[in-house]
Amino acid sequence: MILATDQFFNSGWIKNETGLGSVTTNSVGVLTCNTGDAGSRALNTYDFPAFGGDVVKFSVMARLITAPSAGYALVRLESPRGGVTGSNIEIWQTDWRLYETKYTVPEHLGKVNIAINLGAAFNNSHVEFARPKIEFLSGQLGTLRTVASGRIGISSNATVITESTGYKSTNIATMTWNAGVKRIDISLSQKPDFNDGGVQYKPIILISSPYNAVHLNYVTSSIDDSGGFSVTAFDDSGVVFDFATTATLHEFDFEMRSI
Repeated sequence: MILATDQFFNSGWIKNETGLGSVTTNSVGVLTCNTGDAGSRALNTYDFPAFGGDVVKFSVMARLITAPSAGYALVRLESPRGGVTGSNIEIWQTDWRLYETKYTVPEHLGKVNIAINLGAAFNNSHVEFARPKIEFLSGQLGTLRTVASGRIGISSNATVITESTGYKSTNIATMTWNAGVKRIDISLSQKPDFNDGGVQYKPIILISSPYNAVHLNYVTSSIDDSGGFSVTAFDDSGVVFDFATTATLHEFDFEMRSI
């Protein structure tokens, strides 16, 4: 099972920058981690729930711009506070390559952490990453709960945002166009419960376009504590798409799941 992650390294990803370190993502989804010097840090991390015994695979496109003293940059999968050695990816090459690693979650733990550009010993590094993907190769995390879904249609210069004809949405309260930042804000009728028996679940939002729709690249992010989220569209050049400048009907499907 593939676990959807924000391909622009935004929603769910946490930056850790110290000193001269910087973590940035450009408009086409390339993450740049640049420590700046040997005493700084430029780290990006992502946590997700898992069960003991699950086998997880993480893959990412990457290239080394400037090698640290160790000669390579490091990505690690591990379970925090587990006292168990994680699984590493070593980035050696200066051209784009696909890197991947597998990790078996220890029995007594329920979370996995991905740390991109990890470790003081690997500082003074400058690395680029793209297209992160998490897969569960085996284990219990096979059932996902859908907490909101719908097909959204935007037309009449972004003044009309509605459920598309013949497609029923679930748990959607309002859909509004935020002209200031060129995004669609979606609020939910009922806040999802992401806490079950002491286990904290995470929301993921899947966006896709109908087969006959104009192709756009959609990015989502959380906007409030009630489970509401926003959707921003980019064209293939990485430029934010302004729905207010066209009367053409645009549609996209979305589904919010808890994992």
